[in-house]
Amino acid sequence: MFALDLAPLEPGVHHLQRTPSADDLGLPDETFSDIIVDLVVDHGDQKVLVTFQARATAHLQCDRTLRPYDEEVEGSYAVLFADRYVATPGIEDDDSTEPYAEVRELEPTQHIIDLTEDVRDTLRLALPQRRVAPGAEDEELQTTFGAEADAEASEDDIDPRWEALRALRSSNGGE
Repeated sequence: MFALDLAPLEPGVHHLQRTPSADDLGLPDETFSDIIVDLVVDHGDQKVLVTFQARATAHLQCDRTLRPYDEEVEGSYAVLFADRYVATPGIEDDDSTEPYAEVRELEPTQHIIDLTEDVRDTLRLALPQRRVAPGAEDEELQTTFGAEADAEASEDDIDPRWEALRALRSSNGGE
């Protein structure tokens, strides 16, 4: 679980950095490592704006060569936690809530904010759809597999069953 404790924070803007493990975020250890989350917490009277940037090293497999490689991924997200009356549109019109995609209710007695799902989803969405290792685009790929057919096959190499089929076809008026 990746949680932020609001109790020790005074009202104002706070810059925090955390290094959760992949297990803390519910991510596979074999895919993510070196996770760093930079948080900017704007703690107000009835609301808390949490903006974060999450960075990690992703251990991926190249779609082109099937070789493993590492890639740095990062993403950012903002969440506004507010009192029910501030978070409800139309009750109090506050321009500071407009650019944020996520607004969640914050109970007056709530001092712990769980950011596990937000950070996990931000890192998952930062993964590239097409995973190509550096230099893999320059490599030549094998496009033919198995033994190549010899263009100059001799008469002895022809399967006798094909010859029997050709004879049948010609006797029926085909060729």
